[in-house]
Formats: sequence, structure tokens, C-alpha cells
Amino acid sequence: MNLWSVGAIENPRFYMTSNEDVLVRGNESVHRRDSRRVLRATLFLLLVGDVVRAADRCPVWTPATPFDRHSQAMSFDERRGVTVLFGGESSRGPSLGDTWEWDGQRWENRQVYGPGPRYAYIMVYDSKRDVSVLFGGVNHISFFGDTWEWDGHQWIERTAVDGVSPIPRIFAAAAFDSKRGVLVMFGGEDANRRPLDDTWEWNGNSWKQLQVTGPSARFGHAMTFDSKRNCVVLHGGAYRYNGFFGDTWEWDGKEWNERTPSNNLPRAYHSMTFDVTRNVTVLFGGRALNSACYTGYGCHDTWEWDGDMWREQPEPNPLPEANGAMVFDANRSVLVLVGSSVLWERIAGEWVERSGDVPTVTTPELIYDRKRVVTVLVANPTDSPTLQTWELNGTVWRMRDVEGPPTRRYFSVAQDTFRDVIVLHGGANSDTGEPFGDTWEWDGASWVLKSNSGPLPEHSGPIVFDSRRRLTVMLAGGNADSMETWEWNGQSWKSRGLIGPPPRSILSLAFDSRRGVCVLFAGIYGSPNSIPPTETWEFDGTSWELRGSNGPEARLGGATVFDERERRTILFGGMDFNYKYRSDLWSWDGATWQLMTVGQLPGRFSMGMAYDADREEIVLFGGNSAQHGFDNETWELSDDRELTFDGNGDCQVNLADFAELENCYESRRLGHTCREFDVNKDGFVNIADVKWFLDAVFPPGVSRWP
Repeated sequence: MNLWSVGAIENPRFYMTSNEDVLVRGNESVHRRDSRRVLRATLFLLLVGDVVRAADRCPVWTPATPFDRHSQAMSFDERRGVTVLFGGESSRGPSLGDTWEWDGQRWENRQVYGPGPRYAYIMVYDSKRDVSVLFGGVNHISFFGDTWEWDGHQWIERTAVDGVSPIPRIFAAAAFDSKRGVLVMFGGEDANRRPLDDTWEWNGNSWKQLQVTGPSARFGHAMTFDSKRNCVVLHGGAYRYNGFFGDTWEWDGKEWNERTPSNNLPRAYHSMTFDVTRNVTVLFGGRALNSACYTGYGCHDTWEWDGDMWREQPEPNPLPEANGAMVFDANRSVLVLVGSSVLWERIAGEWVERSGDVPTVTTPELIYDRKRVVTVLVANPTDSPTLQTWELNGTVWRMRDVEGPPTRRYFSVAQDTFRDVIVLHGGANSDTGEPFGDTWEWDGASWVLKSNSGPLPEHSGPIVFDSRRRLTVMLAGGNADSMETWEWNGQSWKSRGLIGPPPRSILSLAFDSRRGVCVLFAGIYGSPNSIPPTETWEFDGTSWELRGSNGPEARLGGATVFDERERRTILFGGMDFNYKYRSDLWSWDGATWQLMTVGQLPGRFSMGMAYDADREEIVLFGGNSAQHGFDNETWELSDDRELTFDGNGDCQVNLADFAELENCYESRRLGHTCREFDVNKDGFVNIADVKWFLDAVFPPGVSRWP
């Protein structure tokens, strides 16, 4: 029986079959007449997360980049000219179930429901029917034997017309034979961890096992289709976790033939694809014991197979990589390689790094550069004597090869939109804690030291740019007896000498360009025994005014930014004074604070956050989270995505929506609310939709957190 399990639930086990009449809970079968009872009971068996009140819009956090994963698969969609990536395993443990597309310039996170989170599956493009086909994999709980197809709009689960299907497996390999119009799959490892030696073909309607003799049982091998010689090429693999093959086989549609080149390459978990412009099979990386290419992280050599000989390529190679994925982009005539943290392309025989993960850093600063239309990250890696400068064009990070200010923590940045420069001030030495009092500017090409004078280094605070008065504003003096307001005009700092908020540090500051005021929230009072502040203050260029003492709970290390589209100051996260990492999102309209969401992201503090004015989205990077410590994730907050399954309209997808799903499932009528639950658009709310709902509520490691 083909069971689907809720991967994030440990006890009790709750399964659903593809049979419309039967649910399975543990070892108990429940007929459809009792399904409402089972669905209702599940609501009490699972923990309901935080629920917020209904809002007039639905902000949603989604990942901005697809990195930090391995054992994923990719295909190249020839009809649409994009590389498709699905799932994989996060380096932090959970399986992923997200769908991404790369067009050669940007990644697009496709917000769709489909196969459950998994890794170690196969995925190839069927050029006859213009779909990407996925089979198998594992999610730390279950081995899968299901077949899915992606047409560029939706994932559709396919069931063979005769009911015959390969057994569940992992680390199999497959290729699409475009001459005969079938997908060919070989081997893998079954749920009992036994290597397999079976050959299967999928024609879009049925699976057929071919009774042929060929390569010995194995897993972790690679396959591709040689369109010049019309054969499937198979290489390498493992028969145990410390024993690798180096043989090469070819499948002509009738039989397997072993090739005997003068050299072999014993390895597994490598990437392989066919370059149609040069008519060669290209192999990269993998793992190989006792080999010159072995580094501990994998191999990083590139080889080509012309049908007679494997030849190592002399060009500089990417970083060592195993369990990556590689395809050939026929539209651009380039190879696309995605590893755990870097995207590479091989253009005219040379590997070029297109994007990668920013290293894990503490106290990152993020700002949007309107002139150059990029989000700029200033980061302090531990292995660099100077700060690093990175740019995000929406979904691709690129490090700028420039020398920055000396490395430091707790510095501040703001963009002077009048002079088109980014201003950086202050911070503390990462090793000694000694404060900096210098001011630097970034013009998009280089960093320039502008000043070593101004506020006392130990009294430096956050900075924002006042676009109405064309001045950078700092509130300084968190450890002094009083706080001063300073302004930077591009040449020098000037103290305003104003009486403002009581002394505090680690506060949140943003500039509201709609009303022309600086907005300050919370922080830590100078006295360690003081009651944590919850005040909101505003500075209009003339004086500071206390605007309120109610709103978000007192915290430090939260991030604030002004959302120009919604015309509100946005606050996210921080750490409260009970050492709880906050995950709540708030907005300030100048009069009141409104709670928007809770728990979509793991709680965190000391992250960078900026408003991308061109795409009208808020970008968040890094932070110190309870789950991961300091991380290097990039997220986006968008307000224009529809929340499928949000039955009660509270801008959350959680078990609070369960009652609406229950009513829709029983009545099978598609009113306005029920349409939210009909994901597969078949006109009914059925078992398939219930599966997707539970996957949305409990998505281990993907974009929407319970």
C-alpha cells in the first residue's frame, strides 16, 4: 500500500492512502464514513502553534536562495529554458520540499505544493512530453516509490495504468532516452539498504522492468543520455559505503554493454550530464577513496567521455563537491552545477562561479542600494582582516573583490540616497572589543575612510538616513549618562545637543520617509536593574517625542526597516529579557503597533534587514537563532502571495484552519473558502488536498514554519 506520512510528526503516526475510501492511523484502518472523526481527532493529537488575529494583508516569509542542501536533483526544461531544482537535504538535517528555477540570471522560488520533502531521488526532463519526472527518495522517516511530474505550473502525482511500479529506493540514477521517448532508471538502494541492479523504463503512463543483464547492483552512480550516439551512459557508483565502482556502461535500448577504456574513475555521488554542443559526456566531482582527487569533502576534477576514453580537463575546477547536481542548459550552451553552497556554470570549457552562500557571520548589516539596484551586505567573517562586501540582485549573492574597513562587530550602515553612497560607522574589534570611531563610505566600487572624529567610539549608536533633510542621523551614548543626536553631512559629524530618550543600547532605529521621522524602539537601559523599555520615540529633525509605551514586548537585537509600499515601520525578532528568541513581526503606522505574524521563521536576533524598493520586498539575512546559532540564511517578506489553506483568514497556515478543511472535505462543495483547499484543482476537496494541507502545516525545513 502506498502510504504518505506526516514527516514532522513523531507520535502518533498518521498516514493517508491514495485510496479515497480509507485512512490509516498507525495500524488502524478507518473507512471514509469515519474520516471526519479521524480528522477532528488529529487536531487534538498535534500541537497548535501561535495564532494571530486577522490582518488586512498576509505577509509571508520565503527563502531567497536555494543553497545549503545536498543530495538534490535537477533537470533542464527545454521548452521553457530553465533549470529546475527540487528538494534535497539541508546541511542542518531536515529534508526539503521546495521547487526552484534558474533562468541563467536569477533563481525563482516557485510557491507550489507537490512531492513531500525528500532527498536522494531521481529527476530528469522528458522532452517528448515536456515535463520533469521525479521518482523515489527518502525523508528520514519513509522511503518513497512515487512518481511525480512538473509541467512548469504544478506537480502532478502519476500512477501507472497497470499499477506496476519500482520499489521505493534512494540514490538511483536515470536519464531520458530522447530517441525512444522513455525514461531509463537503474539501481539504487532499497529500504533495507540493499543495492539494486534492476533496469526500468517510464513512458509517461506505465513503468516496465526490463529483464536484462547489465551492471552489478549499486547506488550513488550517475547516468546521462548521449544524443550523438543514441545511448544512455552509466558510470561508477558504490556497492558498499567504502567500496566504489569505476566502470562505464552504455544502454542502447536493448542491452547493456560495458565499455573498457584504458582508465577508470572509481567514485560515487558524482554529477554527470551530456554537452550537446561538444558531443561529450561531462563528469564532475563525487567521492573516491584513496584517490588523488579525494579531499574529505569530495572530488573537484572534471572529466569528459567521448565514447572511447575518459579525459581529465585541465581548466581550474570548482570547489570539491559530492551529492551535487548538474544539467546542460541547451538554450545558453552552458553546464549548470549546483552544490551545497555554490552555483557554477561551465562556459566555453571554463568553470565560472555565478553565486554562492555568504559565510556565517555575526551582526551582519544589510542596506538596499537604490542606484545600483542591489541589496548590500557588509559582513565580518572570522577569517578575514577586513569586512566583506556582498551584493544580492534578488536571488543571487556575489562577493565584491574589494578591501573594506577593518573587521568588526556591531557597526551601523545607512544609504545616503542624496549622494548615492552607503555610510558605515563605528563598531567594536571582534577580538579585543575595542570600539571604533571611524566613518567609511561605499560608492559601489570602493570603500573610502572619510573621518576618524565625531561621537566618542564607546558612545556610538545606530544610524539612519533622513532623506528629507539629506543627513545621516545617529543616536549615540548608550553607555553614557545621556544620549546625543549627531548628524553626518558627508564631510563631518555635528552634535545637535538635544535631550532625547533615556540612555540605552542595542536599540532599533528606522527612518519613516512618509512622515519624515526617525523611529526608535526599545533597547537596554543604561542601568542593569532598570525595567526593560518598551517605548517608541520619534525624531522629526527638531526634537525627540515619546510616542507610546505599549506594543511589542521589550527586546534587544530586533531589526527594523521602513516598508515604503505599506508606509509603515516593520519590526522583526530580537531577544527578550527572558532570553527567548522572538519570531514575531510588527508594524508601526505612527500611532499604534500591530502584530502581523508569529512563528513563520525561527526566532532570532542580531540579523540584517533591508527594504528592496524595486521589488517591494523586505530582505532578511542571518541572525542568531535558537535552532542554528548564527546562520547565513536569506529570506524575503512579501505581501502579495496568496496563502493557500488559509481558511480562516488569519494570515497563518496552521491547525486553526483545520475546521474549515474538515467542513469542505465532508461537504465536497467548493464555496469561496473551500476553493482555498482545492490545491489540485479537480473540483473537490479530497484526500490529495488533505495531504498537501498537512504538509503545509508541518513542512520540515522549508519555507513556512509551524
